[in-house]
Amino acid sequence: MDDAGNAIARMRGPFPGPHDGRHRTGPENGGRRMKADWSPQEIEDRVREIWAGVLNAGEGEEGATFFELHGQSISAARIIARIEDEFGVAVDIGVLFRDCDVAMLAREVMATARPA
Repeated sequence: MDDAGNAIARMRGPFPGPHDGRHRTGPENGGRRMKADWSPQEIEDRVREIWAGVLNAGEGEEGATFFELHGQSISAARIIARIEDEFGVAVDIGVLFRDCDVAMLAREVMATARPA
């Protein structure tokens, strides 16, 4: 392994995170399921609360996209972390950078939680 590869391996260390395989959904992580049984409406409502809290979205901004609400990388990371804490599933952060609105994000949470 070259010096860069060794440096990356050392940086991973004992720190939990997306690189260690424990924070993934699907068969490689035992098909991790949501922490609780949520109805689709409950998921959408809770995702909307997380979205509004992080992005300071108000009334009338329900259809606004992540970028229309001036979302940045740090707000994307916060949204994804809160979704994982709340639902126990890891949604790909990239979804927020694909002109995502809150309804699309809620659908992604539901799709991620389905067994593979």
